[in-house]
Amino acid sequence: MLTEKEFEEKLLILEMKLPILAADMLFRGRHPSPFVGSGYQTSGIAEYDPAIHAFSDIDFELSAQEPDKRKLVRLYYDEEIRPAYVVINMAKTMYFGDKLDSALLAAWSLASIFVHDGPVRFIDWADLPDPSVGQRDLQPEHLRLTIKEWRKEYEERVKELAKEIFAVRKNILQRNSRAPRAFAEDLRNLLERETTKANLVLISDFIAPEEYGRVFRDLRVAEFAIFAIAIRDPAEEKIPDIGELAVFDAENGKTFLLSGGSYKQKKVIEKRITAQLEEFEVQCRNSAILFTKITSPDNVLVPIHFLLQKIKRT
Repeated sequence: MLTEKEFEEKLLILEMKLPILAADMLFRGRHPSPFVGSGYQTSGIAEYDPAIHAFSDIDFELSAQEPDKRKLVRLYYDEEIRPAYVVINMAKTMYFGDKLDSALLAAWSLASIFVHDGPVRFIDWADLPDPSVGQRDLQPEHLRLTIKEWRKEYEERVKELAKEIFAVRKNILQRNSRAPRAFAEDLRNLLERETTKANLVLISDFIAPEEYGRVFRDLRVAEFAIFAIAIRDPAEEKIPDIGELAVFDAENGKTFLLSGGSYKQKKVIEKRITAQLEEFEVQCRNSAILFTKITSPDNVLVPIHFLLQKIKRT
């Protein structure tokens, strides 16, 4: 658990990082998109229903020079002021890959603040046997810079990261098959090669619905805490049918199926997924953000369930 002072320091970094990352690098129409080579507009915001989840919220606004822009990122905190949920909504006009890449960058920015005693690494699931994609941690020393200096330096780092992610995605798209080739042994080898301190692995979105259960089990075997990522689109009103999703139930050793599109079914899904994630609270020193492609980029599946505060720190 962070002390009050540590939390305030991290929150200060967070307040600086997220608006710059989301607004300047990803969403402003006048900025070239690092993913599609041209600018695009969005009216997307990030939010979660406080009436359902009962979290207080902290809003991150865009600059005062652009009062017409909507809020991009909203974080909800529980009673102990720990990060709980982040949901990133993207514009309907964006490609699905752009949505996931945008969410990936925002999640990486957020994660780099709280995972302070180990590296934040990007690993595409299909490339896990060779997780060599470079990614740099952003250090608290940035706070010693002026806002203008810090902003310039940070934007350069984000551009670098965006290019790396785009390069990985391009390589994947050129393959004949996108089937994930990651196994528990690969994850264990990764842990042996890297630091034993808490670390965060960002896994991209090339995961088919039928692969989700196996991926989940592989991560569990490798003792990763999992943060489940889902993208929803505010332009869509109805909740789509997510089909059937196989998830391993560690309690009885069986696989259960999640399916359906009604509100009631959605809440059951969230409850069961959350129960799965909570298993990792005590045993894991490592964590993974799992980007799933289990539905179209419309509404729901599961909220982004952050367990960063549960990771043991030395």
